[in-house]
Amino acid sequence: MENTCRDGFIEAVEELIALGVNPDEHEQVIWKAEYLTHRDRWLHFYGIIKSNEGYSIAHEYDLTTRTSRSVSPRIAFFDLLGFASNEDVRIYLGDRTISTDVLSELASSEEQDPEVVRIGIESRSRLLDGRSVTSVTDVIFVGLAWASPLPLQNTARTFGQVSRKWCRNRMFVGPASRKFEVSI
Repeated sequence: MENTCRDGFIEAVEELIALGVNPDEHEQVIWKAEYLTHRDRWLHFYGIIKSNEGYSIAHEYDLTTRTSRSVSPRIAFFDLLGFASNEDVRIYLGDRTISTDVLSELASSEEQDPEVVRIGIESRSRLLDGRSVTSVTDVIFVGLAWASPLPLQNTARTFGQVSRKWCRNRMFVGPASRKFEVSI
């Protein structure tokens, strides 16, 4: 059975990587990724791309030792891809908006070893006619160590459902600029 949420997760990570490869495609990009593992490790990394330059930072929190350390954002991408090894990957569509709250909700539903990845991307660019375009991705993926035959509350296996909060590449296009002129 094809897991479209796993595919969607891989596509979202690829989108993050592409931002670093082509930073000049956007006026500004702000992104974040959080990975809450079932192994008591939390990985948080953030970045901004502006004026064709990118900056990023990553931290790993160890809940067992209650310590944190800075890690290379490049290495953090490989850790993030480890999420795809979960047997069951779903998208979260519930009301919680904080990753730790989603993890707590799943843990209280007696699911074994849930993991949570939240990816947020906000990019701003301009169309040729001068209109501003903002693209927003804010999605939480839920990973389970083994496939659950039962539907989990607030999760879905496919992207077919619509949410006011959770989205991938939701576009907001501004009005045309009156000062914009094209000369040939």
